[in-house]
Amino acid sequence: MFADHDAADDDVYTKHGAWHVLPNKAKSEIDLKTFRVQPTIIVDSSSPTTMGAEYVGSLRVVRFWGVAPPSAPHGTLLGAKAGPAHDLTRWQPPEPHCMGSSAPPGRIEKLQPAQVPKSHPDPIKATPPKPAPPQKKEQVVAHQHFVEDALAELYEHKWIEVHAGEPTSVGDPKTKAAVEDFQRKFKVPPVDGIAGPKTRLGLERALADLRAGKPNPSKPPPPPKIDRFYWLTNRVAPGGTSGLTIEIPNKDGWKSFEITLTDQHNKSSKVPIPISTFYGRGSSAVAIPAEFGVGSVLSARLRGNANGTLVDKTTMVPLYVGGVAAPAQDEWPWDEAKWNPYMRGVIAELRATPKGPGAFTLREVTQYGVKESLKPGDVPIMGKVGKNVVALPLAPVDKLGLYLADIEGTLRWQGRILNIVQSGNVYDKPVTRVVNGQTVTKMKPTLDKFDPTKSIWVDVTEHHPWGSGARMPLIPFRVLAHNARTEPALYGRIVYVQQLDGIVLPTGEKHNGMCVVGDQGGMAPPGKQFDFFVGREDHHIQLTSLGASQGGSVCNVEVLGPSAAYSKKQG
Repeated sequence: MFADHDAADDDVYTKHGAWHVLPNKAKSEIDLKTFRVQPTIIVDSSSPTTMGAEYVGSLRVVRFWGVAPPSAPHGTLLGAKAGPAHDLTRWQPPEPHCMGSSAPPGRIEKLQPAQVPKSHPDPIKATPPKPAPPQKKEQVVAHQHFVEDALAELYEHKWIEVHAGEPTSVGDPKTKAAVEDFQRKFKVPPVDGIAGPKTRLGLERALADLRAGKPNPSKPPPPPKIDRFYWLTNRVAPGGTSGLTIEIPNKDGWKSFEITLTDQHNKSSKVPIPISTFYGRGSSAVAIPAEFGVGSVLSARLRGNANGTLVDKTTMVPLYVGGVAAPAQDEWPWDEAKWNPYMRGVIAELRATPKGPGAFTLREVTQYGVKESLKPGDVPIMGKVGKNVVALPLAPVDKLGLYLADIEGTLRWQGRILNIVQSGNVYDKPVTRVVNGQTVTKMKPTLDKFDPTKSIWVDVTEHHPWGSGARMPLIPFRVLAHNARTEPALYGRIVYVQQLDGIVLPTGEKHNGMCVVGDQGGMAPPGKQFDFFVGREDHHIQLTSLGASQGGSVCNVEVLGPSAAYSKKQG
């Protein structure tokens, strides 16, 4: 590994690992030129704090036989301590005894062979063995302890159902009952509760299977279960045909299925359709009866029989009869003339608001928008119809997209604007970052704890074309979200953001810096942050930051008076 060593050595021995400096030596004293390939990590080993608790406490030199020693091992670094290493260089290693080229160690006496006289031994008379003495009642033999321990382990893992009792109560009635249970379940006759040789062998095999992770052979088959039962489409024309699909994990034993269609008015109709499964999955076309006209919301109920057990399953996502009028995907509602009068009144007031005296404070300004980059998937978007939670008449989406939309609070899918009314996220992950020299901690959710069935949405397309904030319709580039739990008085206040003043927006308008607080979110501590609504999620704008910020900009903000337009009754 050194520069003058055999070049056949691999360089990775020098590159990788931590090279510890000898005791009482400094890293600066190491001459890296002595290495053909310079090591990447050199550790000062004189202190136990260098690499945790690992450091060189002492050093002694030994020699492996068969490895030629260097001419001057370690130079003069170790001084007199190197004596034993030098002493080992004086002798050549002995030849290995296993090669047969040298005498083995020790002394072997030379013995003269002695003649053994040939003779015919007396025949051995066959004598029957003496019978074993009877076991005393209070005496316990080894295999009885094994039986007790084996039964206890099998019972603990539910391979048998009868407990053998206390391990010290050997061979008692409880032990006998547990042995009978084992003999019955594992088919070890006779079922007599006596742990004879055959039963003990069965216990050994059962324990070996249990410890090897094999399934319980005595476990009864799982009850029949339907994993999923769903419509293949979300909409169907009146009198048209849709499809139902069933997924069954344990496909054996199913005898029959019965399908019943029910609408939102509890009108029902049985449909005689066959569903045969192949590898646990099956589909069948369903002709929608004419009695279910436009506007019907249909659920399908499946009842099946398997191994004498009845199973009942209803589709979670309904089937909607009739078409739906939705704007095209690219028609974003930028035209203010189509907004409701309340939204137009708020933005007109903000455009006419003069600047304040300049009593600025620093706040981080982050940005959020309508989540639209969702992908088709198998997760329905849930909404409420009356008191019932059902899937909205929209195509299912991918779980990751819905998880991110749940954080934003507003999404756009198939031309519809949806607002969240109940989150499916769990905010239990603290995330700490530094903003303008101060530590800020916020709680964040994680995808693995997101429950799509608890993420409930409402369609607000007609009245709130950009979505609804906590207290008012969202207006692009004009609405701020805040920490409503700690600063509720900020609702409806006009806020001047100096860094917004003069910026040309994607709409072509030149911003005057005036916004209104009308939404809430998972904000930082009070006085630390505003979240700025930008409409589309891809319309973030660049704001000059007055301090260090991760994900936002530190801006001069001035909280002005209440908005008169905000306080008016919304239409």
